[in-house]
Amino acid sequence: MKKRILLIEHTSSEFIISRLKLGTFLMEQGHEVYALVPAGKEADLAHIRQAGLRLIPYPYERNTTSLGANLQLVRFFIRVFREHRFDLIHSFKFQPNLYAVLARLFSPPSFLVLHITGLGLVFTKERSLKLRLFQLVSKLIFLFNFVFASRIIFQNPDDEADLWLTSWFGRKLTVIEGSGVDIEKFDRRRFDHQAIKQSLSLSPDRFILTFISRLVWQKGIREVVQAVEELGPAHPALQLLVVGDSDKNNPQAVSDTYIAGYTDHPNIRFLGRRSDIPEILAITDLYVYPSYYREGLPRTVLEALATGVPIITTDMPGCNLTVEQGKNGYLIGIEDVEAIKAAILRIYQSGQAKAMGCESRRLVETKFQNKIVYQKIYRVYQELL
Repeated sequence: MKKRILLIEHTSSEFIISRLKLGTFLMEQGHEVYALVPAGKEADLAHIRQAGLRLIPYPYERNTTSLGANLQLVRFFIRVFREHRFDLIHSFKFQPNLYAVLARLFSPPSFLVLHITGLGLVFTKERSLKLRLFQLVSKLIFLFNFVFASRIIFQNPDDEADLWLTSWFGRKLTVIEGSGVDIEKFDRRRFDHQAIKQSLSLSPDRFILTFISRLVWQKGIREVVQAVEELGPAHPALQLLVVGDSDKNNPQAVSDTYIAGYTDHPNIRFLGRRSDIPEILAITDLYVYPSYYREGLPRTVLEALATGVPIITTDMPGCNLTVEQGKNGYLIGIEDVEAIKAAILRIYQSGQAKAMGCESRRLVETKFQNKIVYQKIYRVYQELL
């Protein structure tokens, strides 16, 4: 039976990358699918419309602390919920989840699914008084949301364990690892590797290490850069490509001065934000992501797995689900430059990068690809509807 389903995200670009395929999957199941995303980026909004989803833009300023602005958004959500009377609402990310819970209290009955895509900055290892207070408030908000949600989806079991009283909510809680990844889009056999390297002025003999993320310190950028900087003189074929721009809204943002310091470095290149991620990953020999941020399950690591690239990442929640130790990569401790160096050399000098990359592809095909993840999400919907 046809149902009216709403998907909510905190940026239009994130919706396109992580939710649009879910939306089209739901339409293929015969449902009417709406997208509630921030207004502003007209190209993104047009892309969502062209995919066939019914678009509802909303006014949103990321990380706003204004009580008035947040209340205005809740009122906007209430109007949308009342007007469209959705059968099921599926919200992603911390702030939209809270808005959805509050709005649903004043709206016609509907099922509400909240997706916890990581715990974020305030749950990292830094223990300043300010962050401890923010963590306390966040835990209270999570608890409030859990009371009123119909179902809660975590992307890794550690996040569930680190929040208060989750055992009280029993069948409300489920773990679905990751948001899915398009294994056809990230099939490296689709690309001309030589042409991509030429376009980036990279010689064919370079062993490409790649790091893709918003540039905040807790993603491990300092550690991977230092590791390659120290390895470079003895191993000049190593080339680190850093893709992503500095997240100015984050207090842990990497500074422009730091990035500029590597402008002429022989082994390290900052490429900035790019749209050709499948091409960059296609020429990548090893993906290095030493994050100690509280990820859900990092999308860029899934994309590297889908491309058939071995992984070095940390034994942190979410990240630790992407590596079978010694088979498709290595898990290391946080902020451990020596461990990063040792893992890079182990893969580089062993000649096993391609074989380990095949294990990465196998892992994503059997656990993380879109088809598998979307079916798990859809089963949650079916249990409610």
